[in-house]
Amino acid sequence: NTSSGFGDNCLTGLQAGQALRAVAFLARAAVDYREATALVSQVLGNLAERIAGPHVPVQTLTAALSVIPDSANGLAPVAIAVNRKIVELMPTGRDLAVRSYWLEELSHRLSSAGHHDDAVQAAYQAVILRRELATLSPDRHLPDLVLSLETLAQRLHKQEDTAAARASLTQAVSYSRELVHKDPAVYRPWLARLLATTAGFGNSPDRGQSAAATEAVALYRQATVARQGLYEDELDRCLKTLTPPTKLRGT
Repeated sequence: NTSSGFGDNCLTGLQAGQALRAVAFLARAAVDYREATALVSQVLGNLAERIAGPHVPVQTLTAALSVIPDSANGLAPVAIAVNRKIVELMPTGRDLAVRSYWLEELSHRLSSAGHHDDAVQAAYQAVILRRELATLSPDRHLPDLVLSLETLAQRLHKQEDTAAARASLTQAVSYSRELVHKDPAVYRPWLARLLATTAGFGNSPDRGQSAAATEAVALYRQATVARQGLYEDELDRCLKTLTPPTKLRGT
């Protein structure tokens, strides 16, 4: 058993660097010894506030987050709190690419923890920033916008907002076609993945979804030939989504 003040006392008086080393040690303990997770969560419960004082740089927080492994599910609330603090401390009008990255990370952590509404909001914010960046420098930032739109679609799909999810995917597919035109070898698999995802959204596939699946298969076949079988697994999964009408009527 632990006293109610144990967690508050463990990191008291530590400098930022000392606190980070303590966090790294405790996070590893939570992974290696599952029975310690509750204790570690208690110790790190106010981590964001403890190491994010007015003069502590964002880099200190990012370092703290980097030592909390994704496999430590019991520490998810701590990781989310630190990630939120990073976004909060970053200047809103500067370093948009870095800010959008941490919003994407926050959306992932929130979604994994079951906070789907907040995950969608973080994903929306990342899309807004990356759309602005892509407008200013499409060659550099359009791929990131595609990935953010894909993330947003996945978050909306978890909320069962299929229409909004497909609208986000439609935008991602459109931008991916532009990227494929510029560099087919790199971006053809991206487009195939997005089309395959589009085909998988919804319980009753419509003609648009069937067409998306058919195009995805063709693209994966091209990519598999070009990359000597690299995308065979993706091609097989996509082929399984296609059931020719003759098979339905053949019995």
